[in-house]
Formats: sequence, C-alpha cells, structure tokens
Amino acid sequence: MKKASDPASDITKEAHTALFLGSAAFCSGFVWQPAVNVLQAAGSLPFSGVMFGAWAAGTIAFFSGLRIGRAVYSPVLYVAKASDKNFKDDVMLSAAIGGAASGFVGTDTAYLGGAGNPLKEIVGITGQEHEIVQMIKAGQSTSIGFIGVQTAQNLSNSKGQNWTD
Repeated sequence: MKKASDPASDITKEAHTALFLGSAAFCSGFVWQPAVNVLQAAGSLPFSGVMFGAWAAGTIAFFSGLRIGRAVYSPVLYVAKASDKNFKDDVMLSAAIGGAASGFVGTDTAYLGGAGNPLKEIVGITGQEHEIVQMIKAGQSTSIGFIGVQTAQNLSNSKGQNWTD
C-alpha cells in the first residue's frame, strides 16, 4: 500500500481494498472460536489436530469471504472480479491467513494441559501475565502462523507465482 501522502496513491481504491480484505478477515475471525471449540470438544484430538483444524477453518472462511466479496463488491467498488489468476492468489493468501489462525491456537495452554503445543513456551498464555503481555503474545502467535505458511509458499513457488508477487 502506498502512503496516503503519495500523489500516486488512490485513497478510494485503497479503502475499497481494505473493505474487501477486512470482510474476508471478518469471516475467518468469526469461525475461529466455534471451530476450535468443536475440535477441542472432540477430546480425542491431539493439539496438532486442533491447530490443523483451525488452519483449515480459517483458510476456508477467508477464501469464501474473498470469493463472495469479489462477487458482491466488484460491480460497485475497485475490486477485481473473480478470475482464474486471482483464484490461485486468493487460495494462497487464504492459506497464509489460515496459518495465522492456526498459530493463535498456540496461545492456549489449557487444552490437554498444553501437551503437544509446540508454541506453549513462546506464546502460551496462562492468564498470569499482564493483559499487555497477553496481547503481544496473541499478535506473535498469529505472526508465527502467517510467516510459517508464507515462508513455505515463498520457497515452493517460482518468482512471479506467489500471491505477493
């Protein structure tokens, strides 16, 4: 995104893009807690199963939000219509966002007493920390998940083939 003060930036287009992406983010955020609750209620899933399930739920919800957003917003906003090219980009961006949802599960130290939680020592929240520390850990957890998936995408895609290119 260009700086708002940059004369080449188009604030209207940037605002439309923000609304579009924000709508998709709402979708993934909306399904995260119910998905984790259902997965944990199963009781038999290891921590990695809950993390993978949260990744899948976040990915599917964000992707659905993008594709629905393209259909709803493209006739009236500066949002590209759905196409084969942006389908692949939408899938890859959605997978990275799903990674953030998965990483956020790492803050949970209560499920299975934290057993099997690979992020417990890094971003695990016990409730004993100050709220500011908890917020920082929450942000770190989503960053770890997003960066992990994005790094895998960067390494496995040729130049010009990634959604970020």
